[in-house]
Amino acid sequence: MNDGIPFRVRLTDAHGEKAVEFTDYHWSMSHTVNLLIETGFELMRMVELPDKAALKTSANKHFPGYLVLDFCKP
Repeated sequence: MNDGIPFRVRLTDAHGEKAVEFTDYHWSMSHTVNLLIETGFELMRMVELPDKAALKTSANKHFPGYLVLDFCKP
């Protein structure tokens, strides 16, 4: 699943005037969740949220834009 593979990221503001670039690393969802569980966290709930900006276009209209994972450490 290419865990730990570096890739370049470029983020810009809404006007495209300011930008930042950096190297990020890919970690699969299963790797991340399992790491939290292995270190003693407990998954309490998961919520999928829409990307409201994408709902105005045809892009990603039927897919959640964000995933909220609520963990606690007993």
